[in-house]
Amino acid sequence: MNSATIFEARVRKYQKKSMKYIRYMLNDHFLIVLFFLFGFIMVQYSSWIQTIRVLEWPLLGLLAVLLATVPFFGGVATLLEPADGIFLSVVGQDFKAYLQKAIRRSWALPLLVMLASTGIVFPIVAQAFGTNMSMFAKLFLLQVLFKDLLFRCTKYAYRGVLHFTWIEKLGIYVIAVVNFFGMFLWISEAWSFVLLVIPVLLSIFIEQYYGRRLLYIDSIL
Repeated sequence: MNSATIFEARVRKYQKKSMKYIRYMLNDHFLIVLFFLFGFIMVQYSSWIQTIRVLEWPLLGLLAVLLATVPFFGGVATLLEPADGIFLSVVGQDFKAYLQKAIRRSWALPLLVMLASTGIVFPIVAQAFGTNMSMFAKLFLLQVLFKDLLFRCTKYAYRGVLHFTWIEKLGIYVIAVVNFFGMFLWISEAWSFVLLVIPVLLSIFIEQYYGRRLLYIDSIL
C-alpha cells in the first residue's frame, strides 16, 4: 500500500462520514428558510448597489480586507493521523506525493468560495466603473494567486523547512490587503494586471529558497 492509496482510502472514509452529518443538517425546513433568507439578502444588496456611483475610500478598504481574507479560508486537508510521522516514511517512502495529492484535492472548496466572493463584490465595481469582465478576472486571479502562495508555504511547513506561524500569515495578509486596495484603486486601468505579479514573485521565492533547502536536507539524509 503506497501513500496515494492511503490518501484515497482516507478521503472516502471522510466523505462517507461527512455525508452522514450533512443529511441531518440540510433538512427540508432548513433549506426553505435558507432559500428565503438568501432571496431577501440579495434583494436588499441589489437595492443598495443601485445607490453607488463612486467607490469611496472606506468602502475600498472594506472590500480589500474582505477579499484578502477569502484566500485564508480552507487549509490543506491532509487527513493525517498520529502514526503517519513514522508510517508514511516507511509505506511508499513518499510523503511528498501524499502531500501533493492532498493539496490538489484541497483546491476545490476554496475555488468555489473565491468565485462566489468575486461574484458578490463584482456588481459594486461594475456599478462604479461599468461592466468589464477583465475586472472580474483580475479580482478572482488575485485571490487564486494568494491562495496558491499560502498552499506553497503550508507545503514547506509540513516538510519541515519553513516555520509558517501566525506572523508569516499576518505578513501575507497585509500584503494581500494592500494589493487588493491597489487593485480597486486602479482596477479600470489596464496596467493594474501588474499587481498580479506580486504574489507570483513571492511564490517563486518560496519555491526557489525553500525548495533548495529541502533538496539540500534530502541529499544529506
